[in-house]
Amino acid sequence: MKKLLISIILIVGSLYADLLDDALIAYSNGEKAKAVELWTKSCDGGNMKGCSELGNVYRDGDGVKKDIQKAIKLYEKTCTGGSMNGCNSLGVLYGEGKEIKQDKQKAIQYYKKACDSGYAQSCHNLGVAYFYADGVKQDKQKAFRYYKKACKGGNISSCYKL
Repeated sequence: MKKLLISIILIVGSLYADLLDDALIAYSNGEKAKAVELWTKSCDGGNMKGCSELGNVYRDGDGVKKDIQKAIKLYEKTCTGGSMNGCNSLGVLYGEGKEIKQDKQKAIQYYKKACDSGYAQSCHNLGVAYFYADGVKQDKQKAFRYYKKACKGGNISSCYKL
């Protein structure tokens, strides 16, 4: 029974990964409506990467009518679902405050959650925040630690900051 359940999970996971790949191909070929349809199916099936990509198109209005609230809901789903890209995207939205009310504290919380999970871009964003006192008290030692963690995670911009 356990082997059957694992097999089913692997097959279903593979199907949603294929949808994600097909969506990326469609998007790169300019077939944005098809990409949105496939990302929606992927997201509805529990693929957080699909939800994140869908959030991006709604945030940017790329192939769909721009809907920042829908993007936020999709990013929240991905963030709680374990996709740290969604957490980072929420941090950026709250940090910039261009299309939603700026909330630097929320931005820091989302960056911290993603950085703690190893998402290098969020570690870099925390480094910037601590270096420039953007939403937190300036602490160049913390900034250095976050830049170092981001650099180790592959964020080249952070490597240059060291």
